[in-house]
Amino acid sequence: MEEPDRTRHAGRKWLPLAESKTISTVEEAQAFVSNLFVPHQLELLSRGAELNLKLRAVWSGSTGLIFMDYGDRVRISPEPLTGFVLVQVPLEGAAQLKIGHKTIESTPGKASLPSCQEPSVMQWSKKTPHLCLYVRQDQINRVASSLYGVPELAQDVQLGSAIDLRTEPGQRFLAALRDFHDDLQSHGNVTGMHRLSQENLLGRLLLAAPNSLSQSLDVWPADGPVRNEQSSRLAHDFEALVDHHFHEDVAISDFAERLSVSIRTLQVATAAAFDLTPSKVLLRRRLEHSRKLLSTSENSHRPVADIALASGFNHLGRFASAYKQYFGELPRQTRQSVTPRY
Repeated sequence: MEEPDRTRHAGRKWLPLAESKTISTVEEAQAFVSNLFVPHQLELLSRGAELNLKLRAVWSGSTGLIFMDYGDRVRISPEPLTGFVLVQVPLEGAAQLKIGHKTIESTPGKASLPSCQEPSVMQWSKKTPHLCLYVRQDQINRVASSLYGVPELAQDVQLGSAIDLRTEPGQRFLAALRDFHDDLQSHGNVTGMHRLSQENLLGRLLLAAPNSLSQSLDVWPADGPVRNEQSSRLAHDFEALVDHHFHEDVAISDFAERLSVSIRTLQVATAAAFDLTPSKVLLRRRLEHSRKLLSTSENSHRPVADIALASGFNHLGRFASAYKQYFGELPRQTRQSVTPRY
């Protein structure tokens, strides 16, 4: 496989690079992408245009990040998506998605989602590469069930047809997308990190995209989290659990299950008590423990990677980045300040 162009999208170095493929005919591209997603019709829209589909992908089980660039103006007419959700993020340029009488103009600030219920028609402009997130429907249902505290779903969770990526939830979804890709490229605790980052990504997707379950439950109070005795007790019970288990390979859903509440209920409680998300509470505890280890002379010869692992981090690069953001210095700088000099 040829080496993908790393320079065209400067600032997007986190694009999937694990697999790459180039296709130069409409027939082959239509067959390949139909097999990847669903049957569809593919048409070139410019007279004399030549197809030059560049496709790169990285997968964790059945969840994938797929980079696609057709190279010229195309019309794509897929059947309804079956058994999966596809989020399409233009990296530059513009695209259009039509579902029935509704039209979504998609840009780098607005993602689109083809319908799972009726046929869609898409037009991608020339030089409009997309990053697509492929997620199986049963995974969306599982995370939504935990997030909203609904043990048994009567039907599949349906996502809206667009996500505004300029909003705070949209920005957090993009950050989770980047973290997920980074973890797929890492060589640490693969299973644990992939599970954690995938769960975070799907949670961020559900919080960023309008969806049928959140709307039916009306779970978004306009006045934000309210501090009360019950939520305060829950937040401190969560904090106590974090103190005992922060060094383990655990996810926020594990804590929520232990406390017999939904992730959303836990989020409201920690926001009211600490002005932090549950993930930030866990991250803060891990960082504080790592600093304590780095600041003691008995650990002066212990590898920083070991200290990161002992504090619950499985990705050394993300540990160093989070540590510097929280403490204003790198882990090695903390160590240097306590290491004896001869």
